[in-house]
Formats: sequence, structure tokens, C-alpha cells
Amino acid sequence: MQSRQITLEYPLATRQAQIAWKWISTTHNLERWMADNVAEDHHTWVFTWGQPWTQQDIRRAEIIDTRKPYTIRLHWEDSADEEYLEMRLEKSDITGQMTLVVIDWAEEDEIDSLELLWEENIRRLHHASGL
Repeated sequence: MQSRQITLEYPLATRQAQIAWKWISTTHNLERWMADNVAEDHHTWVFTWGQPWTQQDIRRAEIIDTRKPYTIRLHWEDSADEEYLEMRLEKSDITGQMTLVVIDWAEEDEIDSLELLWEENIRRLHHASGL
């Protein structure tokens, strides 16, 4: 089955890109809201979900593009070449508030699950950061 790109947008409670940037571009902060552990190995990040005494899901992502302080794009090693995960910060011209735009890929029958996963991630981001 072919994956398709989905774009999700989440408002953040900040007007400063630098504050939000730290939460999407550092392994330390990503493990506070996106995964149980995120380790850096050169230009590759290793994401781990689950505790060491349980079954773990481990995925590696190469950083393929960074535009500080607005965009980071990762490519999961087990994904098709054209697929990526992008987290981009955009500022509203009207309110000045930041929005986190997430671009991800999913097969048609997994889109709802992926959207729920990102909603939970964002809930944890808000809780951990106040954003």
C-alpha cells in the first residue's frame, strides 16, 4: 500500500520561534514529549519508545534538513526515500502566535491512528513545555 503525505497544524502558546525551536530540535527536549529516549549519533537520532524492561520500538532518523529556528526534517531509515517527518514553525501575521506544522506520511488505513498519535504528542508537548 502506498503512503501519502499528511499535514497537521497545532497552535503553540508562544510568539517566539527560538523557544519552540528548542522543543523540536534537541534530543533532550524531544524525549520529554515525543519518545521515551532520543539519542544522537552524528547526524542520526535514535528514538526509543518503551522501557528497557519491556518490548521497545527503536527507530533511527537521519537529519536531512535544518533551517534554524523554523524547520527540521528527518528521514526514518525504514521509510521510502521520498517520505520524511518535518516539524516546521510558522508565525501568524495576524496574532503573532507560533504554529507547529507537522508533515508526516501514512498509509490510507493508518491516517487516523497517526493523527491520534500526533494529538497525544502535542498534548505531552503542551504539558512538558507550557507551549
